Amino acid sequence: MIELKNEFDFKLNQPLKYTAEGQNAETMSLILIAPSQKDGRLASKLKQGFMRAVKSLQKDNVQQSQTAETSTSKISASEIVMMLYMSDVDVDEYKEIFNELILNGNCQLDSKQKLTRPLYEKLPTEETDRMLGEYLENFMMSSLLNMATK
Repeated sequence: MIELKNEFDFKLNQPLKYTAEGQNAETMSLILIAPSQKDGRLASKLKQGFMRAVKSLQKDNVQQSQTAETSTSKISASEIVMMLYMSDVDVDEYKEIFNELILNGNCQLDSKQKLTRPLYEKLPTEETDRMLGEYLENFMMSSLLNMATK
């Protein structure tokens, strides 16, 4: 059984500048928080989209299917994102679901301040893609794998 995390630090490639308590600040990491029951609908859509991406790619390649079934727990965050882009999943729609989840209190700049839409929109696309992959790797895949092993 895989240990489920409640949160993890996502390291940014460049500093994100913001204002906290009237002072200029910057951070090199964000705190990503596991979805709770209030995020159940969004989390379910992310899990389902991930599973559809796996299934879509398995249809294309039987050998890949066998590999995915035996080593799903070894898929990295970047491989998850590549898999989404290569699949039949509508990536724009999928990323919108992820954005909604993140901006629903599941990402913080520090222990007090939540990430806001204007700050999130300052992040480069490469950074948000990497964030999506790491979020799926840390929260969704571990949850799916735990369900599969029960």
